[in-house]
Amino acid sequence: MPIHTSVEKPAALNRVTGLNAENGEPPQRGEVCILLKRTAAGDRQAFELVYRQTAPVFFALALRITRNRNDAEEALQEAYFRVWKSASRFDPDKGNGLAWISTIIKNAALSLRRRRQRRQIGAQAYENELALIPDMGTTSDTFSVSSLSQARKLLDLCLRELDETKKTAIMLAYFEGLTHAELADRMQVPLGTAKSHIRRGLELIGRRLAADGLVSVNELIAGENELGVLPLVVSRGFEKRRAEDAKYCVAADRWRELFSGLLSYLTPEHPPAKVWRSLNRAVSQAETIVRKLELREKEHLLHTATASKQVVAE
Repeated sequence: MPIHTSVEKPAALNRVTGLNAENGEPPQRGEVCILLKRTAAGDRQAFELVYRQTAPVFFALALRITRNRNDAEEALQEAYFRVWKSASRFDPDKGNGLAWISTIIKNAALSLRRRRQRRQIGAQAYENELALIPDMGTTSDTFSVSSLSQARKLLDLCLRELDETKKTAIMLAYFEGLTHAELADRMQVPLGTAKSHIRRGLELIGRRLAADGLVSVNELIAGENELGVLPLVVSRGFEKRRAEDAKYCVAADRWRELFSGLLSYLTPEHPPAKVWRSLNRAVSQAETIVRKLELREKEHLLHTATASKQVVAE
């Protein structure tokens, strides 16, 4: 399938990506960070606001990755349930809330798509990657961004300096969750060429944004992983590396925040009301289970304390 590209400026991307640069932006970083912090404290209203304000753009992202509406709905529900359970792991002082959620959404959508693909070819067990929700590391000021608006402006500047092929490769990788191999097949080029398009494109972006104009191999690998082009097994290894390699963690967080600017190219699409109803019901059930466990724990402690007093009295 031929790749048609007609980008003259980032304002309207190419036909193959189908993205529109004139779309409005999702909620800004500060607002989402505050809501996530309240969500971590068990505030259900804050969680609903997180969903209502961000779900349209992330549903659009899930649709592009899964290529199936039912799967996108399922991925969205799974992802936001994970957001509810894991909100305490997000530090609003150290990261971009939308970038953090986007990683969870992409993992959920890719996980579902790969499960479907593996079932179709009769594959055996598949390890769910939803558990790979990284903790946010501290980002440096090299090219950190404070809002989607800033991220979008930085990306626009960088995209203008990329040729059409590299630009298309990066967009396809991010929005459709394509690995190097899948990208090569989609663009009908050798695997080495697809890798070169991505690596060279990220290198040019990194140089444009770095204070000293230099980009290390470590930073490029982090960019490839955050873009989503690395194979699952390799990507899992790099996610685990976050906890062990501070420099890698910093580089990965920079790229993640920068790539969050791409979200504003999506045309938001509101998910069906049934997704929120199912999600809300799942959260309520989870809360009920937690309360029961807490009650049992209190009863156990009370029983233990009473028994101890009786032993002492005897």
